[in-house]
Amino acid sequence: MSGGLAEPHEALQAAAAVLAGRCEVFEVFVRRSHSLRLAHHRRGELCREESYELGVACRVGKGQLIGFGRASGEAKEAGQTAARLALQSLTDGHPTLPVASLLGAVPCPPPPALSEEEISQLFHRLRQANDARDVALTWLRARTLLARSEGFEAFWENQLVLWEWSQEMFGEEVMFRRVASQPAQLDPPSCLSLVCAQQPLPPLALEPGLRRVLLAPDVAAPLLLGIALRTPKKTHPAGAWDLWDVRRGAHALLPMGCDGEGLPACNLPVLTVDRAETQPWRWLAHRHGTVRVPWDSPPTPGPVHLWQKPFPGPATPPGSFSGLAALAPLTEVVWEQQRFRLLAAAVELSRGGVVAAGVVTLVGSLSRLVSGLLTTLGPAEHVALGCPVSTPWLVVANLEVR
Repeated sequence: MSGGLAEPHEALQAAAAVLAGRCEVFEVFVRRSHSLRLAHHRRGELCREESYELGVACRVGKGQLIGFGRASGEAKEAGQTAARLALQSLTDGHPTLPVASLLGAVPCPPPPALSEEEISQLFHRLRQANDARDVALTWLRARTLLARSEGFEAFWENQLVLWEWSQEMFGEEVMFRRVASQPAQLDPPSCLSLVCAQQPLPPLALEPGLRRVLLAPDVAAPLLLGIALRTPKKTHPAGAWDLWDVRRGAHALLPMGCDGEGLPACNLPVLTVDRAETQPWRWLAHRHGTVRVPWDSPPTPGPVHLWQKPFPGPATPPGSFSGLAALAPLTEVVWEQQRFRLLAAAVELSRGGVVAAGVVTLVGSLSRLVSGLLTTLGPAEHVALGCPVSTPWLVVANLEVR
């Protein structure tokens, strides 16, 4: 047995031994993770943190009762403890486990491993990029095993590299978070090309009102996540939408064999327009496809990796765009039911050239955002939020600017 599977399988066997004959059906979820974090603070401190964790979560079914238990530690002890806790917590009112005939897994080749030397070299290279401050690089590799009492087993591996840093933009401090599965995918935000050599700039002089706005990936990403996590009022979406929850294939940063309870992994449309259908919109990802984030929670619906498919266009946005461009968020998005509000660093562009800079408040609704996407610019950039969000620049009509 391979070294990667030995510990998860030991935990599975320990849990199964406790559960056998004491319930009608059970599920064992095991995740073995290894992380390394390197950080350099502006005071000159260099920090290194490394951690290992093996976690086990069990769900059991007995008649109409469902139980859930979780534990971490050494493989055998964690498996036994999670199983006992699941049996002790049997209650009604919980979703039942999917029937065995629905279970399945797709092939999921492991990503190429990174050595500690490669991670260290990447960290020192990123420290020198774009006048960054408080730079942190986190590498995470996880091995996941999901098994059912009927004999189903799925095993897969994931790897992520998270790059975090702060940077000054027009007198404000901006936090950036980029994510990738391989170092070659980690590129500085393209919005920085508009500010590195442009200061000082005249201040923005905007009248409040509705405007066409160019959203850089760091501004667009939390709005796309809002679309995936909320149920917008029915509206006719713009034809440029092609937003997916990507769980397998070349574009997936976190490919998996199956979802959080054993259904075969597939890419789920969040907001797409298919003119071959009589109803040209569909909202699916927030209702189909479960995730285990974190490992010690029961499977819940939610996106794994959001990806807005880019349109062919200029390799380096903003191209010849004229108007307001929101470059980076200065606050988190504030949601009030269907409406959002976001403070952002922004510039005024004239045929792609910066003529003024400042801070704006973007206000809108999900329905206006969904109906207002005109096009996309540039390739997708990978922004780290509650889940990875890969998005190009978005050109949106009729956003309120204050």
